[in-house]
Amino acid sequence: MKNNTFLYQINVTRDCNLRCTHCYIHSDIKASSKKMNKDNILKIANDIVNHMKKIDYRHAEIHIVGGEPTMLGVDIFDQLINKKKKILDGHKFSYELLMK
Repeated sequence: MKNNTFLYQINVTRDCNLRCTHCYIHSDIKASSKKMNKDNILKIANDIVNHMKKIDYRHAEIHIVGGEPTMLGVDIFDQLINKKKKILDGHKFSYELLMK
């Protein structure tokens, strides 16, 4: 097994209620952004498991990013984080799940 970390970034939305001066996403794009649905978010967790087995790395660092990921709703994240952890747990790699 390789002693490496593989970084995954899951962009769940570009929508954001902030107006940071450094942001590179134009307001029109933010406003028309589609949001990733629950099924796709969980499918990605399964895809990460399969990919980690294939590349044989020890650790996955998983960033849930957006615009602002919490724009999907806190309830969705409460449900999805637990389901995602169940998918990721019990494999030969460790992981960190971070919302950025």
